[in-house]
Amino acid sequence: MPRIVPSVGVTKSTSVTFFGPGDPLESRARICIYARVVPPILWEVFLLAETLKSSILYYQKTTPHQLKVSPIKNHINTVKMATPAEFTLANLNGVWVMSKALSDDPEPVLALQGIGWLKRKAIGLATITLTIKETKVNDVTHIDISSTATGGIQGTAEHRELDWTERGHEDHVFGSLVGRNKWLDNKGAEWDALDDFQKDGWLDEKVGPNGEPHILSTATSAANGWTAIQLWGFTEVNGLRYYTRKVVITKGSEVLKVKLYYDFQGPLA
Repeated sequence: MPRIVPSVGVTKSTSVTFFGPGDPLESRARICIYARVVPPILWEVFLLAETLKSSILYYQKTTPHQLKVSPIKNHINTVKMATPAEFTLANLNGVWVMSKALSDDPEPVLALQGIGWLKRKAIGLATITLTIKETKVNDVTHIDISSTATGGIQGTAEHRELDWTERGHEDHVFGSLVGRNKWLDNKGAEWDALDDFQKDGWLDEKVGPNGEPHILSTATSAANGWTAIQLWGFTEVNGLRYYTRKVVITKGSEVLKVKLYYDFQGPLA
């Protein structure tokens, strides 16, 4: 694996040499950056980008039998397993991890929503875990979601009441939002008004108070000029049930669509 070797004793510039083990002549590059004019955060980004580039170039030249691969155990134990039948939109009480293998890349959507480059990259690399508690208060479904992420990214908290009342929400990622939530049937005028992308491929699990198979959620950012419409439900992929969200984000004439799949990790402790 290429390594960074910073030079020492340099006053006007900082020099970094990238070494490719076993290939010193072809993989070595010396790059000088004047530290006095480069902010520390940009210098860190530069080092990261150059390290990744050097690593890719080295491994592209290395035949498979030359590589020594050792397993790395993630501190979060994510498991791909079928969601038990008792866990539905009417009972999301549990821990769910977003499946990177199945979900669409969220970066274009985050960019449209005004999220900065560094934060988008951090979110893209992180493992996103949702801890969901679902209850009923006066016959209204309440869904509380605590979202955490690896890599030191601050988590978020959501409180959703499925009564279609407009409520404000402050989010450190997306800022000030106004949203509404409700159960939704898969027929009728509101269903017909949804994007076709959101209407196909669902399991028809009629678990809502009146047999609705879906939850509809909307959010609007006045500051950044976008609206997101989410449809929740369950889908089946390769014989496994997944809690799934299909999201359509609109900002002016731009429209982006993304599917998010969640692996069931277990019930609440």
